[in-house]
Amino acid sequence: MAISSKAQNLAGAQLSFDSEFNNTAIGFKGVFGLSNSIAFSPDLNYFFRSNEYITVNTDLHLDLANGNNLQFYGLGGLHFGAFRSLANRDGLLGFNSDADLNLGLNLGLGAQLFTREKFRLFAEGKYIITDASRFVLSVGMLFSL
Repeated sequence: MAISSKAQNLAGAQLSFDSEFNNTAIGFKGVFGLSNSIAFSPDLNYFFRSNEYITVNTDLHLDLANGNNLQFYGLGGLHFGAFRSLANRDGLLGFNSDADLNLGLNLGLGAQLFTREKFRLFAEGKYIITDASRFVLSVGMLFSL
């Protein structure tokens, strides 16, 4: 069974691991087809262990190869991170004007496994280029909208 190259809109959840801070996150991800080979993919992650922080990424996916129920893609985009100030947590969600902010770029590769018509599993590895550069590995599930 070959996968369809028709652009689709997807949303789901993910677990991520940050290599630099040895931290784990839960997050939400969307994939919105712009054409048959390009998609826009925003995600929001909350890293909850000792170094609490939130990241927002906006990536473009470019299809590299399609196979039997499998799709590989390259990704690149923008990264925004907010590291919580542990001394003063009185702002929105505990992030205040003392929180450390960083901006950067994402570069990586991903794969989607088409298990059912409206359900996919995915894995992505991306290198975040910023003043706190690191590798982040994410796995999750997506559902057709």
